[in-house]
Amino acid sequence: QDTKLIIISNTMIEGQEDFIFRDYEEIINFLENIHFKKFAIRSRRKNSQIENRNLGKLVLERLKEKRVDLEDPDITIYIDQIKNLSYFFIK
Repeated sequence: QDTKLIIISNTMIEGQEDFIFRDYEEIINFLENIHFKKFAIRSRRKNSQIENRNLGKLVLERLKEKRVDLEDPDITIYIDQIKNLSYFFIK
């Protein structure tokens, strides 16, 4: 069974709360349409640290005007893994 990446966004895009993505590329395309300059990626589980780094690296490579700010980010992307699903929460 394929892993699905799920983003639940509560306030980032008015009128739409749930988004389902198949890969990081779709997540980057989603983030391109959100206004932010600084971001942080956090995990709720230690085994998600690799996903933190992979997604953070991809955001920095593709969205060159964005930067990491762990102290005062405009948005925070939370990653959690439950079985074969990866959940991403944006606040």
